[in-house]
Parts: sequence; structure tokens; C-alpha cells
Amino acid sequence: MSSIIKDLPELISNKIISEQTAKDIERYYAAKKEDQGSNTLMIFGSIGAILVGLGIILIFAHNWDNFSKSVKTLLAIAPLLLCQVAAGYAILKNKSQLFKDIAGILLFFTVGSSIALVAQIYNIPGDLEGYLLSWTLLCMPLMYLLRSNMLAFLHLGFITYYAVVAGYFETERPWPYLLLLGAFIPFYLRRLKEHPFGRITSLFNLLFPLSLIITLGAFIAGAGEFGFLIYMALLGFIYNTGLLPKLESRNDYLGLGSVGIAFILLLSSFKWIWEAVETQQFVDSYYIILWVILFAGMVYMAIINGGKQFYKNAFQAVTVLFPVVYLIGMGNSVLAAILDNVMVLALGVITVKHGIDKVDFRKLNFGLTIIAALIICRFFDTNMTFAVRGVLFVCVGVGFFVANSMLVKKKRANVLNTTEDEN
Repeated sequence: MSSIIKDLPELISNKIISEQTAKDIERYYAAKKEDQGSNTLMIFGSIGAILVGLGIILIFAHNWDNFSKSVKTLLAIAPLLLCQVAAGYAILKNKSQLFKDIAGILLFFTVGSSIALVAQIYNIPGDLEGYLLSWTLLCMPLMYLLRSNMLAFLHLGFITYYAVVAGYFETERPWPYLLLLGAFIPFYLRRLKEHPFGRITSLFNLLFPLSLIITLGAFIAGAGEFGFLIYMALLGFIYNTGLLPKLESRNDYLGLGSVGIAFILLLSSFKWIWEAVETQQFVDSYYIILWVILFAGMVYMAIINGGKQFYKNAFQAVTVLFPVVYLIGMGNSVLAAILDNVMVLALGVITVKHGIDKVDFRKLNFGLTIIAALIICRFFDTNMTFAVRGVLFVCVGVGFFVANSMLVKKKRANVLNTTEDEN
């Protein structure tokens, strides 16, 4: 690694690589070095901190009924005060990041336990939604004060949990989630800027869009089949975001977006979905405004990445065509169902072709999986005999085997050609 870094100035002077490429290489190896040195300690240290916190709670719980109210209050608050002192000491003395992570995690969980215990001691009424919201709001500054990735993960996980509880079970739109997510974004962007190739950054790149996908359902309860349109716009936005130069080398956004787009198309390929769209009488303006915002963001990101020819990407194209199919479905459910199935089939075939052209096994098998899933879906709303279904399964299985065998041969041929050219 050190020899590569030393050779960078010579490569720049000979115009073999650009200065920007050299900076990217330096950042990559810096992130790799950081990950190798600290990830194991951080992970196991954090697990240890969580176990210690849970152990303290269990020790108190064992003898809880034998304590007086004043003793219970002291025991509820004392761990919180101790962890605050530890976190303050870590900040003032600028202790190691591992120390900060452990102190921060202990403080995070003692905040939650103190709130719950005080509420139980004094019979303060409340619900899970309000409890999670109070907990995450109180702990929100910690990820910045301690600059802790683990606290950022906890923050993102708990606000997603709050949104699920509020939106899916309490049937309330969790608007505070947006505020709490906004508080997380600057931390995430700084991490993305400073360590674009780090493993921790890669995990953020996966969990952040996953949180958006999970919580969107909490905001569109009652949207009916129009929810397919909203979800397609969000997944299109995530996919196009993954095409940005800073994120394209990490496949997390692209992976989630492409899988989500294929899933929505497959789910909406059933004819009864389009029959429901055709009979749907009214869509609340709130859902339309939300879709317009997400669709505009999706198109904007697509234009940034591909200009006026962004439609050449199959996944981008289907996200733009899907609203057109939805409009058709409002008047003709049969035609919309056919068009949806055609889009799924085309997406699978194009993905297989790209996989073969680029010798990419993941793309090849993803495309074949889309085609196989489409065939399986049609088993449920068509009157095919078991013999026909069996033949289709055999064909798909043979297709997987043949396509992968061809790609292996092509990869070997490319390696041989490269070796001959070097000689």
C-alpha cells in the first residue's frame, strides 16, 4: 500500500492518472486502514457496552420490588448520571473513539431505562410511540458530541422503529421522523465525504435508504393501490441516487433500488391489482402531492446522471413508464396488466443481456430471477396445467445453468486474451 501511495506523484507527473484519481486512491487506502484497525474493537466494544447496560438493568430488576420509592428513583437516575460523567470525560479529555463509543452507548441505553423506570415508579401514563420519540430526541446530540458511528446507527434504527410503531400500529403519520432523520443526514454526509470507501460508510449507504423504504409505508396508510405509484417513485429516486459518482462504486443504493423496482413491478403484475385501480374512485390530494415530490426528485436525479438520454437505463425507464401504465389502468385494467408484465419481462431480459455483455454473474442471475419470479406469479392468476408449469420450471432451470456456463466460458476466454496481449 505504501509503495502505491509513494508512486502517485510520479503517476500524476507522467499523466497516467489525474490528481482527482490520486486523491480517490489515497482516500480509499486511508479508509481501508481505518477499517482494519478499529472496526473489530469498535464492534466488540459496543457489544460489550450493550451487554453491561442490560446486565445492570437485570440486576436492578431482580430486587426491584424490595426497594422503597426513593431508592428506586436513585437507582433509576444514578446510572444515567454516571454515564453522563463518563461521556463528558471522554469529550473533555478527547479520549479514544472506542472509549467514546462505549460511553455513548451506555448513556444511550441508560437514558431509555431511566425514562421507563421513572414513569413506572410514579405511574406516569404514556405509550410506546411517545416513549421512543422522547428517548431519541434526548439522545440525538450524542452522535455529534461523541462523533460516534455506533450512536448514529442506533439513532437511525430507533427513529425507524418509532416510525413503524406510529405509522403501522398507531395509524398516525410520524412527522417527527423527518425531523430526526434531518438531524442524522449531516452526520451521514460528513462520513460520506471523509470516508467514501469505508465499510462503515457502506453500511450507512445500506441502512439509510432501507429506513426510507420501511417508513414510507407509515406515511401512505390508506393510499390503496396508489401506494404502488408512490413507492415506485421513491425506489426510482434511490436507484438514481446510487448512480451519482460518489455512490456508484458502492452498490447499496443501486441494489436496493433495482430489487425494489423489480419487486413493485412483480407485485403489481397481478390482474386483480389493476382491477382495483380501475374501480378506485378517489385519491386524497396528500398522496398526489407526495408522489409529485418524489417523482420530480427521481427525474431530477436521473437527468443529473444521464442527461436527456437517462431512459436508456432499463430501471430508470420503467420508473418513468409506470405512471403511464397506471393512468391506462384507471381506464383499462386488462391492458395495464399486460403492459406491466411486458415491462417485467423486458427488465429481466435486458438485465440478463447486460450481465452477459459485462461478464457480471450478479446481473445475469438477477435478470434470470426476475424472469423466474414472473413465471411463478403467473401460476396464481392463470389456468395453466401442472404439465405446462413443470415445463416452464425446467426451462428456467436449464436457462440458469446454460447462461452461467456461457458466462464462465466467456470470462475464461477474456482472461486468456488478456494474458496473450500482455505477452
